[in-house]
Amino acid sequence: MLDGPPYGKINHYPINLQELLIPTDFDYSKPGYTGLGYQETFSSIYNDNGFTTINVWRYNFHKELDVIGNLVDQFNFIRVESQVSDLPCEPIGNFSDRVDHTYQRMRCNVDMVKLLRLSFVLSTEHNEYPQGIQYKWVFNFKFKISQDMYSLASVPKLFNGPDHLRSHVYDGIGHLEFAERLFGSGLVLSNNIFWKSTSGPLTYGFIFSILTNKQLPPDIEIFLTELKHYLPGADTNSLFSETIDGSQLSAYQQTSP
Repeated sequence: MLDGPPYGKINHYPINLQELLIPTDFDYSKPGYTGLGYQETFSSIYNDNGFTTINVWRYNFHKELDVIGNLVDQFNFIRVESQVSDLPCEPIGNFSDRVDHTYQRMRCNVDMVKLLRLSFVLSTEHNEYPQGIQYKWVFNFKFKISQDMYSLASVPKLFNGPDHLRSHVYDGIGHLEFAERLFGSGLVLSNNIFWKSTSGPLTYGFIFSILTNKQLPPDIEIFLTELKHYLPGADTNSLFSETIDGSQLSAYQQTSP
């Protein structure tokens, strides 16, 4: 982790983050393990700006992805949004145009920063929703503030105190597990599923990185070609026509209950 502003060490945050570290002898396979008891707070269904939001963690991940898999044949338009802890990287060098600069900025940030949350909203082409309700599934990923890069200023905006942070340590979904289940869900590699990012190209960059378990290619055309292999229905029109900034990360400043 980088030291000094805008990054902070673990003891810079005004709560005892040391107790959030996973013990070396922690056993996720322990029978009956269901996290640390924060499910009622952080996995409950709640209303958020017109959405009925479902928080998804390790213990309800398979169940909720099965629900989505059963709905996606009818509600095959997916609005997807990403949430990260910071966008620290600014590329250097010569760029052919603004599109190239925007892609290179996305590329270096996706390679450097860990995705914190990813949300799905399912609908039909005509904006019809399951049971007439705008459900938003928010997938919460494993995040260790002692190891992963973050902006100190973003911590109180992204986490509701130590219990919420601790849930990401213990109950966050691993990227590899997410990718494996996503491949088996019918959501990817399908010409009948249509994706729309509401947080700019970064979201597609993170999805690509998770599905391939590799860094983004240096060339934007290679990225778009490979992305279309995994998400054939992704809306990439004018994807890099604007620069990446906070306005494209509407979820970046939001806090989940």
